[in-house]
Amino acid sequence: MGEALNRSGYLAWPGSRIVSRAKNTDQLTLLVIFSTGLLSAVLMNDTLAIMGTPLVLCFSRKYEVSPKLMIFALDFGITTGSVMSPIGNPQNLLIAIDGNLESPLWLF
Repeated sequence: MGEALNRSGYLAWPGSRIVSRAKNTDQLTLLVIFSTGLLSAVLMNDTLAIMGTPLVLCFSRKYEVSPKLMIFALDFGITTGSVMSPIGNPQNLLIAIDGNLESPLWLF
C-alpha cells in the first residue's frame, strides 16, 4: 500500500506542500520532525515509517540533503510523536486498554 501511494505520487503532493516552506536544511529537518511527529500520533508509527521513508529520501535528493539526516529526522519524529496517543504504537494501545482509564484516548 505504501509503495502504491509512493508510485502514484499521492504521498509526494502533501509532503512537498509541507516541506516547500523550508528555506534551509535546518528548517527542512524541523518540518520533517514535527510533521511526522504529529502524524504518528494519529497513524501507527509503523505505517508512517513505511510511507515516510521513500518520501524523505526523495526530499534528500531534491533538496541535496544527506539521506541519513532525513532518515534520522523521520525516525525521531515518529518515535517521539507516537507517545502522544494510544494510537501511536501498539504498546500504548495495550496500556490504554488495560489501564482501566475511563476515556483512554483522551486521558492517555
